[in-house]
Amino acid sequence: MILKAIHLTNFKGIEKKVSIPLAPLTLLFGGNSSGKSTVLQAFLYLYELLINKNADPVRVLNQGDSCFLNGFENLVNKKDLSKSIRIDVDLDTSNLILDNFLSDTEEVMLSEFSNEKDINFELNEPTVEEVRVSIEVAHDELVGAYVSFFSISLNNDLFAEIKRDGASKQIWLILKPTTVGKLGDIYQDEAIPNILSEGVGSNSFIQLDQMLSPIPDPNRRIVIGKNSWTAIQGLGANYFVSKVLLESILSQLIAGPIKVLQQELQNLTHIGPVRITPPRGYAPNKIPSDWYSGLGGWDRFANLDDDVKSKVNGYFSKSGFKTKYEFLTKGEYKNIRVIDTANKIMHEPAELGIGISQIFPVIVACSDANEKFISVEEPELHLHPAWQLILADIFIQSIMEAKNKFFLIETHSEHLVLRLLYRVRHRNSKTISQKLRLEPDDLSIICIGSKRGKPTYERKNVTDDGDFFEAWPDGFFEERDGELF
Repeated sequence: MILKAIHLTNFKGIEKKVSIPLAPLTLLFGGNSSGKSTVLQAFLYLYELLINKNADPVRVLNQGDSCFLNGFENLVNKKDLSKSIRIDVDLDTSNLILDNFLSDTEEVMLSEFSNEKDINFELNEPTVEEVRVSIEVAHDELVGAYVSFFSISLNNDLFAEIKRDGASKQIWLILKPTTVGKLGDIYQDEAIPNILSEGVGSNSFIQLDQMLSPIPDPNRRIVIGKNSWTAIQGLGANYFVSKVLLESILSQLIAGPIKVLQQELQNLTHIGPVRITPPRGYAPNKIPSDWYSGLGGWDRFANLDDDVKSKVNGYFSKSGFKTKYEFLTKGEYKNIRVIDTANKIMHEPAELGIGISQIFPVIVACSDANEKFISVEEPELHLHPAWQLILADIFIQSIMEAKNKFFLIETHSEHLVLRLLYRVRHRNSKTISQKLRLEPDDLSIICIGSKRGKPTYERKNVTDDGDFFEAWPDGFFEERDGELF
């Protein structure tokens, strides 16, 4: 899993920095208005920043007409426009190859130049285990909300900062010499630190051209301003080769991680807290555009291949919720119909009980391998406790069948967490299906509480025998004990 943690400062109810470790199944528990949805909204805001290039979004485009963020003023802590929102994301890049931003033609040209001049400067793949991407968004009376700061840390060492002040159009890159010196180990080539030090190292502030924001464009190479670099003697003082190589190294280590994070966010599907049922005669869209309301799940089902539709129906049959319903598409417009298999009656979705409509989009997202990052609010809404237990198993099967799948779940369900702990406890049992063998590291259970009026986010680590290392705070599981004794 690439996303390892998110850190928030001055975001909504969070003032001082909090850290939320992530795992394939990340569950956020807490009371009403405790700050659970804040974490989900942070990813939605990142989506707007990196995908739609919008620092002041009222609505989250592509997630649904009812998916609102209501602008920077409603996202910054205490609505204080003098504060800056900061979001840090930790990425596991140990198994990734970061783009070097060289075209095929440029790679051939560099290779031929190297052979001609008998100079070896072939760019190796960097070995970077972990990257932290940091973004700050501030507010200015003239330009409104804008990205003021961006930084990249490599293997826990700050490497580069990119800054912009207020309405100024000038954007500056600052490299950290200590980390530049470690690039020899990262690239397995001691010439790399010297190339950077000679090419741009004499400048405290490196001017970047063709940038509208401190966040680099992940689809193009970083362009260094003409007065911010010099030709490298070790490359024969060739100006063109020196500039291409400098920009390639900087782009690989700065824009490359942004490209990785953007790709992860492009997979984001956010399902809101109250899902609606398709009205009678509803004709599904070919491309789902409203997952937030739940309609996107019905749209997606209508256009799935038969194998995935069969998986969805399997979860509603004897192997899952044990209902009598089977879902299918009918007619030219792929209208969804529901067969009551016990009574041989065909229904429209609007004729079913409310629990089905609430869970159906979630089950579709679980079943579809193309849905890789699923953020969902209260998936247990209107579900019988027995169904909540089954839903936990479906989440487990989903991440076991698709290792790149990630769930971010806001919930109040005691049954969900109890079933997940049970599956950890019995993961080595011979009677348990391989698809239900949950490891402790597959879970990140975040307990959200309050201390002196400030929200706290604490991961409850799971033991090998399916218990918590630390006691759960008052106000969650204790309610049941209070009613029994």
